[in-house]
Amino acid sequence: MGKYVALALGIVMTMAGALVAFRAFGWIEGGAMEGEQFWGTTGAILAGLGVALVVVAIRPPQSR
Repeated sequence: MGKYVALALGIVMTMAGALVAFRAFGWIEGGAMEGEQFWGTTGAILAGLGVALVVVAIRPPQSR
């Protein structure tokens, strides 16, 4: 069950981070975040962490 929660959370983090970064970089118009470096960096970091969480969630268990 925890694997599916981590996968869903990773997907949501990736999508939200990408949306924030794209709005901050001006690739999606509108909003107060446009042109703000802080939000661009924050969104990119959030998206990167979301991708990392997805990768960890879908990796098969390693045998010892």
